[in-house]
Amino acid sequence: MRRAVILAGGPGKELAHITRGRPKTLLKVVGKPIIERVAEALYRAGFREAVIITDKPREFDDVTVRLGRWMELEVRQHGEGGVRAALMEAAPYLRRGYMLVYGDTLMPPEAYDTVARSYETWGTPVLMVVPEADVTEFGAVRVGRGYVVESFDTAPTKPPPGTYAFGGVAYLSEELAEALAEEGDIGKAVTEYVKGGGTVRTALWSGWWVDIGHPINLLEAQYYVLREVHDSRISSSAEIAPTAVIEGPVIIEDGVFIDHYAVIKGPAYVGTGATIGAHSLIRRYTGVGAGAVFGAYAEAVWSIIGERATIGKGAFLGHSVVGDGAVVEANVVTRTYVPDPEAAGIRAIAEHRRRRTYYKVGASVGSGCRVRAGEVLDPGTRIEC
Repeated sequence: MRRAVILAGGPGKELAHITRGRPKTLLKVVGKPIIERVAEALYRAGFREAVIITDKPREFDDVTVRLGRWMELEVRQHGEGGVRAALMEAAPYLRRGYMLVYGDTLMPPEAYDTVARSYETWGTPVLMVVPEADVTEFGAVRVGRGYVVESFDTAPTKPPPGTYAFGGVAYLSEELAEALAEEGDIGKAVTEYVKGGGTVRTALWSGWWVDIGHPINLLEAQYYVLREVHDSRISSSAEIAPTAVIEGPVIIEDGVFIDHYAVIKGPAYVGTGATIGAHSLIRRYTGVGAGAVFGAYAEAVWSIIGERATIGKGAFLGHSVVGDGAVVEANVVTRTYVPDPEAAGIRAIAEHRRRRTYYKVGASVGSGCRVRAGEVLDPGTRIEC
């Protein structure tokens, strides 16, 4: 039976103004926490048992109730020390053949299946590696002949030639798990294991893959999730004015109110109890959280509007993330670099060149923060409070 141990703690340094101390794996993408999307992908890849390791287990009570209906689940608390402490807590499970999964990384079920099949075929430790990603952020894995790992540096200062980024998924042997428990650093443990004559293979994943480390990554993840929405799902309890226009596939949850002449161009998501004002325009790859208010004549393209957030009349959001409970007052404008984001696709927010990622972004507004009426926010603006 396939089993996984999921690291799910930490608010995320670059996301702290949005997470406000909560684990970033509880941030929602298209109405569902990241950790749930990870667990569902694992389930679809044949995993039926999982252990969630976090520093704040009580934060996961609601999630574990929902997941526990169809997956055998355990939650364990790790001590102080961040990822190092979480890895050490995970080591006993890794000795027993559990797959290691970083819970802040989203990918389709096929990615997990690829790694599991490689492990089941070879019977040796396996690291998932991804091309075209910043190895200075995710760790640099040097791969030799036969797709065998030669070294693994978790924190290189610059991109070493001939390396791939670590994809946040791995299988370890009992010996390697012991080394991890001692080192507390997966890169050092793997490198020493290889130097001692051990074999660690790689499973190359070249499909979509998003590590949630920055606000822009939430937009990337939303893009990939909404891209899989092909048919509209509109709740029977949603109240939609007869003059409102809905184009393309959309998900509209219970209790949504959409006023006259509002336009929603899917794929898009509108959460439970949200209000969409008259003459407003929601463009593709936008998500509106539960209880949010999107004002009259406002416009959004490829943005995330958090739960209970308010977007004022005439505001424009482009490639932006608005945290839960934030207020963006009337006529606020976020500037972006992209003239036609709907045609540009994922390149509208990120381009990968020479193993570096270049972002073209709007603004990120922290949870509970306020943007005053009429402000113009330059690309990359971060509002904290």
